[in-house]
Amino acid sequence: MTIEQVEIFVVQFQVEPLRAVSIAPIPTHDFCYVKLTDADGISGWGETYLIPGIASVIRDLAEVVLGRDARSARQLHRDVWLSSEHTWAASALNIAIDDLRGRQLGVPVHQLYGGAVRSRVRAYGASTGYIEGLDPEETWPEETAAHAERGFTATKYRVGRYAVKREAPILERIRADHPTMALMADGNGAYTIAQSIEMGRVLGALDFVWLEEPLPQRGGYMSYEKVAAALDISLAGGEITQSRHAALELIARGGVDIFQPEPVIIGGIGETIFTAELARLHNIGCVPHTSGSIIGIAAALHAIATIPDQSSAPSTDTSWPSRSRPRRSASRSSPTRTSSRARGAAMVERAEPGVAVVPAEPAEPAEPAGLVEPAGLVEPVGPVGPVGLVGLVGLVGLMERAEPVAPVKPAGLAAIRAGAARAVTVGPSPPFRSPAPRFSSVWVS
Repeated sequence: MTIEQVEIFVVQFQVEPLRAVSIAPIPTHDFCYVKLTDADGISGWGETYLIPGIASVIRDLAEVVLGRDARSARQLHRDVWLSSEHTWAASALNIAIDDLRGRQLGVPVHQLYGGAVRSRVRAYGASTGYIEGLDPEETWPEETAAHAERGFTATKYRVGRYAVKREAPILERIRADHPTMALMADGNGAYTIAQSIEMGRVLGALDFVWLEEPLPQRGGYMSYEKVAAALDISLAGGEITQSRHAALELIARGGVDIFQPEPVIIGGIGETIFTAELARLHNIGCVPHTSGSIIGIAAALHAIATIPDQSSAPSTDTSWPSRSRPRRSASRSSPTRTSSRARGAAMVERAEPGVAVVPAEPAEPAEPAGLVEPAGLVEPVGPVGPVGLVGLVGLVGLMERAEPVAPVKPAGLAAIRAGAARAVTVGPSPPFRSPAPRFSSVWVS
């Protein structure tokens, strides 16, 4: 069962119409996938975000895993970690290792980490941000109404592109129209300390669940504790934290009330679970984050499956991930919201044009193996079919069944399935081909 081949897929697709968060436009969504295949032909998948040089780093790290047994995961994870200080690359490989060993053993990945403490999660509809040519006065209420119609009980907005005095009345109108919906806001690092406090107080008065990352994140989430101390609303953050040490530092100084580790950045599923326990020890909530594609979402869901709520009280929120393709469900959970800070929910964030998921009943009857089947946590339906987290034999099934969703084309793994990912075979010595075509694949064997 040794790892015999490493494949690296670089995938990019256009976002149309152009969208933006507060600080920058988002013309494309870009991912780097890793596929590990063992001597028996069993494969496991991993993912991280496509940033400059990431494919080259993963290619170099391939030598660390080739010829190794994925079931010796403890040492393998450690060797990958010690061989590179690039946690994004380590995350992709570690997720793929977990997926591979889950398939080899015939169990869902969450069982590799002690098993699930929940069988369902709550989803929220993520705003697609600011849309080119349209005003948030028009788009935010429309998105919220669409989420409510599709069965969502929660929505998160991208805020901060315009002044608080302009955006606050929009959110007040939405709260008046949707008094029972759970609402969150993400500043994407747009605000100063004073502006963060100003917006946080507006959101607190509207009974928002949290304000997410209002200050710049780079450099260690500086001064987050000042904002947290000044607000009654929960302050969420930590998605670009790149080590358990950085996570502990942020948590211990009171920088956030809800910690948001990102599996495809912090080092994989195991590191997400570890840092979630750090948050629990400090009596704050944990909301694993993802803005990745289906592999990153699946990784976050497996982590969520193992993370207990901060409190066992019935008033504590339960987990709720979000994706972007809407669906209806005949059976929905609506956990009681609390109004205090530091809620104990384990959630995951997801934002991509045109996709959303709400809770589904647990899958019957057996638990499939691997990364994308965590015992019925969420069941995507609709144009893509049941491609996400239950009812498949792995991500190969996803690649066979997923279809691009207009207007995003070609979309993620569907591009690979459709043959848009052109394979380039290289040996261990030739240089990595850069720049690569928009959809490319590199084999290392």
